[in-house]
Amino acid sequence: MSFLGLSLVTWQTLLIIGFPLIYGSLSRIRSVLLFIRNPFKKKGPSSTEEKLSHTRNPHHQVLPPPPPRRYLRPQSFVLGLSLIILVTRYVNHNPAQTNPFKLTKHLLNVPSTTLTSSMERYYRLKGIDQLPYEQERLIKKLNTLESRMLYSTLGPIPFLECSWCRPPSQAKSKGIDHLYFILSRLIFQYGCLLFGIGVLTTGASQANMKRKIWRTRLTLTSILCLVIEGSLLSVLVYIPAIITSLDKRRMTWDTLFFLRSLFFALVLGAAWWSVISEPPKNFLSPTHKLGLSLNSLGVHLDGLVNRLRLTALQRTTIMKDLHYRTQINQFWENVENQSSLASSNPSIKTIKDKMGLGNTTTTTLSDQIQKEEQDDGEDGQARKVSNHQTRDQLRNWIDSVFPDPSFDDPTTTPISL
Repeated sequence: MSFLGLSLVTWQTLLIIGFPLIYGSLSRIRSVLLFIRNPFKKKGPSSTEEKLSHTRNPHHQVLPPPPPRRYLRPQSFVLGLSLIILVTRYVNHNPAQTNPFKLTKHLLNVPSTTLTSSMERYYRLKGIDQLPYEQERLIKKLNTLESRMLYSTLGPIPFLECSWCRPPSQAKSKGIDHLYFILSRLIFQYGCLLFGIGVLTTGASQANMKRKIWRTRLTLTSILCLVIEGSLLSVLVYIPAIITSLDKRRMTWDTLFFLRSLFFALVLGAAWWSVISEPPKNFLSPTHKLGLSLNSLGVHLDGLVNRLRLTALQRTTIMKDLHYRTQINQFWENVENQSSLASSNPSIKTIKDKMGLGNTTTTTLSDQIQKEEQDDGEDGQARKVSNHQTRDQLRNWIDSVFPDPSFDDPTTTPISL
């Protein structure tokens, strides 16, 4: 008795060796532990628990029931198309339908003439007088026991479609070329499966979304199955000594094809269900996220424009206020008075002489402006420039020595130096 090309004794040995690893992995899965401890416990809260919670907390707010699931989504159409492709491929490319050893119920060590005559009899009963061309090619290539064992492990595709297996190839008899050809096709098939998982679980913009969690799980599971299937085929090709069965149970590729098709359908269905069963409150697609960001940006821009308009309106209102303009005039008059007092101080005059400002007048700013407006000609312009320079130097010096004047006491005298 064998399964996937391995005898019963081999499977028992592998299970005994891997039992500690399997047991240690199951003990780390929380859901498995909860099921072992409470196998018949319901997931939802019971009526007694709800009554106790209401009695303990009378202000407890009962959450509304979740909205019904929406099955009419783009993922549903993608899943339907994927399942149609899987079913069509399984029906048209199922190796069990063209397996000569399974159709004739012969062993792998049957003579080629007997196998050919049995196949002709089988097709003659179906109303076909001659063997199909591909079936005839396959039977001609299965002329040795090694090639038949490779056929039972890798299927008919390498014998009919492998362009790497040339007659001068030294690895043809060992099956290495056939194995590489099959592994490349397996990688392509699992790559299509990962692409389907990604298409079905698009829109996972948050880290805690159900579709994103299940996408990671299904991806890792698919990669693990690819590694296991590739390792099994490699072991059966490189170590043919463990092969003990020569009957129809030896057809490893037929069993793997059925299990792979079923696994692909289950994985795609799980990816689709992770999207359908996702709570709507956690659903936030990238399109919705972009819309919310643009909406918040528009609100911020409106607030900025409103603040700028308010600032301009406040400035205009303040400048039209007579009381405020009176305070400004008083402030500058206070500055002029302080500059006059500072110019009359002997110590200030000494400092001004040392700084080269001894020729400046002590008139107020209003008098200087009136005199500057009355001056004409080139002499007046030169005097105006010199007065401006002198006034700027004096203002800078006053700002560095005297504090800012206050509106309360306009006759404050400067601090004597």
